Amino acid sequence: MRFAARLLSAVIFISFTFATLTSCKREPARSLYDLSIVYEEGKIEGKLVYKFVNSYDSTFNHILFNLHANAYKEGAIHRPTTQSNEVRAYPDGISYGKIDILGVRADNKTAEWTLLGEDCEFLKVTFDRLKKGDSISIEIDFHVDLPNSALRLGENQNGVNLADFFPVACKIKGGDFMQISYAPVGDPFFADLHDYEVDITVPSEYTVASSGYPTLTAVDGVSTTYSYELKNGRDFAFLLSKNYRVQSVTADGTVLTYYGFGDDGKEMLELMTDCVDFFSKSFGKYQYKSLSLAECQLALGGMEYTGLCFINCSLQKEDKITVAVHEIAHSWWHSMIGNDQSLSGYLDEGLCEYSTYLYVKNRIDKSLANDMINSTKLSYKSFFTIEETLSGDVNTAMERELDSFKSEYEYSSVAYSKSLIMFYEYGIAIGEDKAVKNLADFYKKNLFGVADLNSLISALGYGEHFRSFVEGKVLI
Repeated sequence: MRFAARLLSAVIFISFTFATLTSCKREPARSLYDLSIVYEEGKIEGKLVYKFVNSYDSTFNHILFNLHANAYKEGAIHRPTTQSNEVRAYPDGISYGKIDILGVRADNKTAEWTLLGEDCEFLKVTFDRLKKGDSISIEIDFHVDLPNSALRLGENQNGVNLADFFPVACKIKGGDFMQISYAPVGDPFFADLHDYEVDITVPSEYTVASSGYPTLTAVDGVSTTYSYELKNGRDFAFLLSKNYRVQSVTADGTVLTYYGFGDDGKEMLELMTDCVDFFSKSFGKYQYKSLSLAECQLALGGMEYTGLCFINCSLQKEDKITVAVHEIAHSWWHSMIGNDQSLSGYLDEGLCEYSTYLYVKNRIDKSLANDMINSTKLSYKSFFTIEETLSGDVNTAMERELDSFKSEYEYSSVAYSKSLIMFYEYGIAIGEDKAVKNLADFYKKNLFGVADLNSLISALGYGEHFRSFVEGKVLI
């Protein structure tokens, strides 16, 4: 090789190496879920390899995992639904599920482990001291019995809902692991960002909707294995069905896919595309490689997971559209910007409701947006009047534990209706354009972080306005 060529090669190599090292420095060390599961009717066999990187200032000698699936077991105290919702949740009658831990290893050595909590909803894995900067690999073999349900987890006549079924590392706060038990109302979750590498093997007649970006598909006769990856995810879920009609498009580098049961796939995919465009231009760019919206049998209207939105297949068209917009908005206000949903669900739910209002007003029909606000105010005032009449006292504080809410009606009135009114009134006071601009600033400052009331006020201002609503001082 001539000298000039060798010199050019050396410069390219040095530049490439420097760029690689620089990008590595910018990319934070994240813990990884390496998950492999096999689904067969009524059950899941799974193996989780959790590669924990201690990026905290604390030293740990254990990791605590949340076993959400044990909320579904017979006799559970922290159940997944209220008694008033059981008919929709269990259309074929009450059914139970659970997760069993079959074995645990830490760095390829048998590890000590124990189950904690009233429903054995926490798994504690013990090991030697792990200092900041150290890492450890926890391998967990587990088995899940699936309930027959229309909840986040369960089999039903339309398919299989697979969410919150594997051991999930509890959120670390103040140097310790938070213990958040399941709740029948709201979202009992608070998650750190993780990377995911996931394989799922299913009978080949099933189509799989997933949180992750597909990397490989392998067909082996009667079964098919799908492989996915997800970076910077808050959670990971699947929906399975034998009856999906799939529509997909790539928009601005993101693969958008709609999994439906009817003939409206093209229309819903256009809605997805327009939503992502509107929210990206309004608040900040969508950051993931894929986004899927999938119909399923669900006792709720919808449910958000990183990269995957559940939507109730029985919704009427108008409700289906608004629920879809709300769930897509959760990609911004849950996935890309997290919050403690078990304590301050009003934050992500209110932002999603306000985002839905903005979308309906600017991309669909202003009169429908006005109707949305008027009906929300009427609904909240009805809640307040009924509660005051029945009990003489109404707790309208917004930041509180989920078990303090007496019903779905109370939770939706406070976390959705009142929160939408809070953001709407803010937009009226400051001007809608300024409100959207400030939300874009909120997105920029908190991207891939965790937001709370203080960080919201830091970006949006009007601290007294937001605190008065959250503390329950405002009468509507």
